[in-house]
Amino acid sequence: MKALYGLKQSPAIWNKRVDGFMTEQGFTRCTSDSCLYYKGDTITKFVLVSLSVDDLLITGNDNDGIKTFRDALNSNFGECTWNDNCSSFLGVNLQYDLVTGVLMMSCPGKIDSLLAKYSGLQKLTSSLVPYATTFKKIDDSVDHQLTDIQECIRENFASIVGACIYMSITARPDITTLCNKACKGMHNPKHSHIVYLEHMLRYLKGTKTEGLCYRHNDSAVSNLRAHLSRKYVEHQPMRDLPVVIFSDANFADMADEELRSTSGHSVYVFNCLVSWSSKRQTLTARSTFQAELIAASSASDDASWYYNLTSELRFLFFPGMEVVPPNPLLIDNINALNCANHPKQTPASKHVHLREFRIRQYAKDGVIRNLWVLTPLNAADLFTKPMGPTLFRKFKAILGVSGSSVDADFVLQECLFNYTYGTSLDLLLFDSELATSPWNWTADALWVADDLSVDIANEDWRSSHLAAFHGFDLIYKHGDIITNHGTDTYTAGM
Repeated sequence: MKALYGLKQSPAIWNKRVDGFMTEQGFTRCTSDSCLYYKGDTITKFVLVSLSVDDLLITGNDNDGIKTFRDALNSNFGECTWNDNCSSFLGVNLQYDLVTGVLMMSCPGKIDSLLAKYSGLQKLTSSLVPYATTFKKIDDSVDHQLTDIQECIRENFASIVGACIYMSITARPDITTLCNKACKGMHNPKHSHIVYLEHMLRYLKGTKTEGLCYRHNDSAVSNLRAHLSRKYVEHQPMRDLPVVIFSDANFADMADEELRSTSGHSVYVFNCLVSWSSKRQTLTARSTFQAELIAASSASDDASWYYNLTSELRFLFFPGMEVVPPNPLLIDNINALNCANHPKQTPASKHVHLREFRIRQYAKDGVIRNLWVLTPLNAADLFTKPMGPTLFRKFKAILGVSGSSVDADFVLQECLFNYTYGTSLDLLLFDSELATSPWNWTADALWVADDLSVDIANEDWRSSHLAAFHGFDLIYKHGDIITNHGTDTYTAGM
């Protein structure tokens, strides 16, 4: 690097130097991501290099090409420090189990250093859920007596929030929504912002060993997509596509002074969460329809970027295919879906800003395909609103956040029930930690049947109220099948 470190021109000069070196080595800079380089055009022989200033990640199946590239790096930039089994990158711990095919990213070191940095946080207790029922009762219009912990958080608010933001965009998507709420008080934190951040720190302390898991197979999203493809014909061509995007919105957040809605979306590549967002909308939506349309338009921008990326790296994502199929964008609001798919104006949409209709152009160009998804199965729901413990743990499993990189099973298992005789669909959750054995599952949620909340874990209730299920023959056996004699047969995700 010719320029002095810290000068304004240093990044540009360094980038020019590295880009020239990569070009000399036969690499091509990805148009969609200027920090990604690739060499090769077949899935049987390629090298990928991800660059972050002077830190590189190298992967691929061309071992000779990787060795040649490493030798060139050593000769051009001096002896580089190599870590053949990468265990940490930019503060994120990496653990990969070749047997189970699970990659886990976590940041316990950053959590420990954050809590140790401020003496006022030493007495902070741990929690397993980042949200509290008292959030809705916080009144910022009155003065509150702060505890010692809260006083420490207020004095170092910006620094603590910055550390939490980095964790939320790398390995802890489960704190993204709370980070979004806490960030609103970055320059003038109110009592609610301090309480949000305090609970988030307690949650991070109690779950510091957890992280984002990438599974080679049997992920919650793959089971979810398989269910949707069986249930709905329009989902069948989209089942095996590498990229899928979920979009959701929380209309008129009551905790927001201007009643702004919150947009959220999540992007899965090969059924692994790779990108997510939770953002306060820039205008006040008049209806749920408008809030959902704004969120879907924002998600379509990400979908367009991933379409361009996968098109450029077609030999990895679509080997042998001439035409790249559109990325499915799943929306749980019928009106927003219809508006996104059909160029018509209604009284509910005539006031919507023109920029929100770019989603129609993406669909017309074959970049995305807008599809409907049930609200309980919308994987982006966690990025729009606080949730209770049961729903939160369910969506953590859908995101892929787990406490162990070597455990092939999720802590929560989803069982999908079909609509039957007016019976509403819900997710039945099981918590394996509450079970005394794999064959003794404890229900962690209520299943709603004909507007009647029932505890399906109670065997006496099951034997006396089986008729209420209208022909459901429930088998509570680990890994077995749940059969609905009236309609379809589903395999429980266990």
